[in-house]
Amino acid sequence: MRRIALIAFLSITTDGLATPPVSLQEGEILFSLKVYPTLSSKCFSCHGKDSGKIKGELNLTSREGLLKGGESETTSLTPGKPLLSPVYLASTRNHEPDWSAMPPKDNDRLSAGQIMAIKEWIELGAPWPDQQRRERYTAKERSRTTTSEGMLMETSGGLSEEWTYRRYKPEDLWAFLPIKKTDVPPGSSNPVDAFISLKLKEAEFKPAPQANFRTLIKRAYYDLTGLPPTPYQIYQFRLEWDKILPLHGIS
Repeated sequence: MRRIALIAFLSITTDGLATPPVSLQEGEILFSLKVYPTLSSKCFSCHGKDSGKIKGELNLTSREGLLKGGESETTSLTPGKPLLSPVYLASTRNHEPDWSAMPPKDNDRLSAGQIMAIKEWIELGAPWPDQQRRERYTAKERSRTTTSEGMLMETSGGLSEEWTYRRYKPEDLWAFLPIKKTDVPPGSSNPVDAFISLKLKEAEFKPAPQANFRTLIKRAYYDLTGLPPTPYQIYQFRLEWDKILPLHGIS
């Protein structure tokens, strides 16, 4: 029976890597894309990167190290139970008096997203795929331009892979996306006014009343120079204003 279960568990894919059950695979993907990068950037420097200087005798560079724990001689990880896992509780600052919050510096604190990823990973059994599998998951993720996490933007690279391959909300990238031609609403004399009016209607705002020549010249000068127009400049603008009124049907 144990052999049959093992065969069912290790179904082989075309690339020669075993495909774990869905729940375990979900945990492996989460670990590869979010948890491992967080541990690597926030924890490994003190807990495992230098084997000769492991603080608190706690090595976080492997699942075995987490399960073993450090000098407190208690495990740092209880798979399936984040509230019994010090590695999670320390990141939330909800820690016991006899051990410290991690990372210790306030400016290194984990984001809410990073903390949630660790919690979900532990709930999924805290799987720790090997480097080959992590690289496969990462490569597959980076091959997808758009996911539920957002969009990838091709750049010249960042200071770290986390920045180079970070994802953005599509609405935050509008200036970098190809221009899409949009039909102007019918019956519009001016495309700009038409689209502005459409957005005002969606927001349930009424347009401001028509500004007179004096208000317009003051707006222009304050915006461009930061100073009010002189009486003579207002007079010059008034002369031009009187010329264009008939052209725009304004009386």
